[in-house]
Order: sequence, then C-alpha cells, then structure tokens
Amino acid sequence: MGESKKKKRNSPFMLAGIGVVLMFGLVGQVLTGCGSSEETAATSSVDAPTRTSPISMTTPSAPPVASTPAPALATEVPEWCEGAPQDLVDQVNSYLAPTGQTLADTFVVESPAGYTYLGGNIMEGETKNSSADVWIAEDGLVTYALSGSAREETQELEDGRDLGLSAGDDYGLAVQECTIAAFRARQ
Repeated sequence: MGESKKKKRNSPFMLAGIGVVLMFGLVGQVLTGCGSSEETAATSSVDAPTRTSPISMTTPSAPPVASTPAPALATEVPEWCEGAPQDLVDQVNSYLAPTGQTLADTFVVESPAGYTYLGGNIMEGETKNSSADVWIAEDGLVTYALSGSAREETQELEDGRDLGLSAGDDYGLAVQECTIAAFRARQ
C-alpha cells in the first residue's frame, strides 16, 4: 500500500516536470522563430535561403506550385470531327428562327444504327444561350431533339429519348466534344 501512495505523490511532480519541459520547448520555438527587426533586415539584404514551409529550411529546387501554369484548354477541333451539312443546320435554324436564335459550331457524328447526331451551340447573335446541344436526323431530315435545351428550344420536334438514344451516349458526347472545341477555338 505504501508503494501506491508513493506513486501518487510523484505523479504531480512528473506532470509538472513534463509541463515545464514543454513550456521551455514552446518558448524556444517562439524565440528562434522571431528575430529582431535588425536581424530580419540584415538577413533579407543577403541572398539567404528562403523558408517555404515551417518544416523545410532549404531553398526549393523547383518553382512553387502556384507559379505552375494551368493546363491549356483544347483550342483546336479534333481531326475526326465532321462539319454538319448546311441543310441539316438550316432545318434546326428554321425551328429556332421565331426566337431569334441560330446554331453555330455545328458538327455531325454518324452512328452504326443509321442515326446522324447533329451538335451545335444555340446562339442569339454573339451570345451563346446553350452549349453543345444535340438533335437526331434520319434520311437527311432532323426529326428529333435529344439534349435538354434542344428539346426545349425546338419543341416541334419529337423527343429523341423515345428512340432509346441519349445526348450522353458515345455518339452524343462525340458530337458535343467537336462543338465545344470549335467554340473554344473561336474565343
């Protein structure tokens, strides 16, 4: 029983000792991290290594991440993109005409099932109202609107989703990629 009392008496001293050591360590960190203004001025006038982080004390060998330029956006239309025939564009433009809108950056992609995916940006003058919309043509006639804005802006056309097609399928995404690239190339 005497031993357990002895441990209890030493416990507060041990905790106090640890606290003192931690406090001296903290004070030491603060003092070494802070210098007088004369010391700072003298150091900055000499080509001294700069600290990039609290851990590293060496000059970095590579430029900081912030100076690395962001990757460039595609500014050219992929070679495989095929421009849309004017008669298909004119058909969609006839549906858009009452609202003063037209198609720009138009391309087509043929599916193995015989559907022609027509993609384009819906524009009002130089203002893009909708990006990379998709319609479906069969046998040279645009008869279906597939993407959301295409369905909304050309309501006279049937809903292409009824065919089991999607603007987000491989062919829809391909024609949208062409349209987006063409718009970026013009900017």
